Amino acid sequence: MASDGRTQLLPAWSQRAPGRADADPFPPPDVSKVTLPGEPKGLFARATLDADVTLKIQAWSTIPTDPMDREQIRVQLARPGTSNYETVYEKEYIPGTTEIPVEVTIPSPWLLKDENEGPFKLRYQHENYLGTPSNSTDVDVFVDKIPPNGTAAPDKLTYEFGLPIVDATLAGADLEFKVPDWTGPAQGDRVAFTVVADKLPDDPNDIVPIDVVELGADRKIKFPTSLLKGLPDGNYCFGYVVLDKAGNRSRISNYDLIPLALGAFPPNPYPPPQRT
Repeated sequence: MASDGRTQLLPAWSQRAPGRADADPFPPPDVSKVTLPGEPKGLFARATLDADVTLKIQAWSTIPTDPMDREQIRVQLARPGTSNYETVYEKEYIPGTTEIPVEVTIPSPWLLKDENEGPFKLRYQHENYLGTPSNSTDVDVFVDKIPPNGTAAPDKLTYEFGLPIVDATLAGADLEFKVPDWTGPAQGDRVAFTVVADKLPDDPNDIVPIDVVELGADRKIKFPTSLLKGLPDGNYCFGYVVLDKAGNRSRISNYDLIPLALGAFPPNPYPPPQRT
């Protein structure tokens, strides 16, 4: 049969570049904007775990343009030293519809599970439109939801001055207390300390700190004498919470009531009258 001279349209699959049945290179996860610098590598701030952690994927080298060429992107995590990757999120890339950069997430419910604590390897699994999978390079991430000292309140501050606190106690340098050891200390831990009349709050998030410091070798913290001299006489709680690098807070420390009595003492009362 003779040709009628019209150009025959070829199906899209016949015009695809050869070699796509091979695994495509895919960019590794970029966690620099959602994790804290330093050690441990890839540490998520505790406050970010209450919502999904969003990651952005820039255009990859073999990104398709035909709307029919849909591809799959999976977010996967595994423990170091294992190959048991768990897919926690999956997204379909549709050319011309899905925005670049492609947003994917590590879901908050997964991050908040008790068993998902500590170090993980994070990768993307990419499946091209021919169904050929490839895996990105792993990056390290770290989930920390456990507060310093676990569920127990840290021990009381210790001190070497006598009680009550009087003018002579505050005549020299700032008033020093020593912070006891706590369970599970780690690099980046800090101490937030305060002084409150009668009772410290029950919720560690309600602490209004005088200062937040990393402890030195002597483990001492200093309460400014200028602050203490401005307090009315009474019983005071000197306490603290421990904050780790991720932002987890310990329970409020145990404490004693410490009396503060500034200014002149009242004169001794007259002795009772004697009978004659």
